[in-house]
Amino acid sequence: MPTYEDPEPTKDSSGPISQSAGAIFGAMGGGQVAEMTSEAKKMVSSAESGGFMVSEDAGQPIRDSLARIQERVRATLFEIENLISAEPPLGDHPYGRQVARRQREVMVDDAGSPLEMLRELERVLADADKALEVAMKRYKDSESAASSSVAQHQV
Repeated sequence: MPTYEDPEPTKDSSGPISQSAGAIFGAMGGGQVAEMTSEAKKMVSSAESGGFMVSEDAGQPIRDSLARIQERVRATLFEIENLISAEPPLGDHPYGRQVARRQREVMVDDAGSPLEMLRELERVLADADKALEVAMKRYKDSESAASSSVAQHQV
């Protein structure tokens, strides 16, 4: 699975959206999003097939961190969706309307738009959490089966 470095802080940190979005988009390029999605789905498949197990002591702190990240992504999505619900007021002249329409397209409609990338990141985080949940359950089931087996052989 690829490793992702912490992004450099953005120069424009005027608010929560620019802080969160700058960090996210600084760390993710177009190809990296697809790779993260693919790796998260492989992780779920691996956990479901018993390819890896993890104890609750090891898995829960990771799941807690994922939950915090998911909440930040959801909050950023909400802020961006509120901002782009209407075109920005750039004047009632043809050029202002054209720039406003293009800004909305870039933020929402274009492939690789910030909104699309955040939604994909939200799915990746959900897949990673699901993989850990399954792996923790498999570990617990395996541990219970081993304990039961040992208990049966003791007289």
